[in-house]
Amino acid sequence: MAGENLPQVSKLLGHRRHRTASGYPPLADAHLAAAEETVGAILAKAMDFRDARNNETKSIRMSTLHRGMSVEEFDNGYFYAADLKAFAREVGITVGSFHKMELEDLIRQFLRTGKVPDRKPVVLRKAGQARDRLESDMVVANYVDDKKTKAFLLELVHAEAPGLRRKSGQWYWLNHWRRKRQQARARFTYRDLAGRLRELMQTEGRLPQIPAARMNNFITDFWADPTNAGIPSKDVLKAWNWLKAQPGPKTFAEYRRLTFPEAPDGPG
Repeated sequence: MAGENLPQVSKLLGHRRHRTASGYPPLADAHLAAAEETVGAILAKAMDFRDARNNETKSIRMSTLHRGMSVEEFDNGYFYAADLKAFAREVGITVGSFHKMELEDLIRQFLRTGKVPDRKPVVLRKAGQARDRLESDMVVANYVDDKKTKAFLLELVHAEAPGLRRKSGQWYWLNHWRRKRQQARARFTYRDLAGRLRELMQTEGRLPQIPAARMNNFITDFWADPTNAGIPSKDVLKAWNWLKAQPGPKTFAEYRRLTFPEAPDGPG
């Protein structure tokens, strides 16, 4: 999570100090959704979940993907990447290197039209070939999303804008931009990447929330609400797991609407 989500990781895992979680292997923004799924699945199995409104034990029932579902039903459900891949293969969509959000877009198109999208994954890095040399005028071909590349891009940014501070989500949105350019077979250099990163870091206010990281966004907004001060992390996770089982958006605002119908929407 590139360091910016350590307070959340620490709190969820019961650590009093953020530095405890800082010893864990770094997690790139590109893998945030996959990590969210893994953590969510493990925690859901580890906890007895009780419905907050009637205090009766109930199992968490995930929506089931099927060919006849509407786009609205799909958007109101919550599906793990493994389920999306299995369903995509079942209906004939090529999975390849598509990320979770990309698969969701393809499945929406299938559900909307009844036709298998002809979009195919583009190989973003050629197997067996060396990584790109980290030079400003090097054309991006075999990009590696690691600390070395990020440090180089930040060096280029700070050469143009000394002291520019990092923003939460900057690496995710930079990778999103890069993948789109590569899929369009556009020619661009590491200088161009650094320029896009600088634009993201100079954005006023917060960057958009990461679309696929719905659990992470929910937890952020839950703890941003002053009325939730002091609520333990296990109860936040119970709230998230309850929301996943409900039809409708998986946002904190929707949780507030369902659990406190008369209360104004909170953050998100």
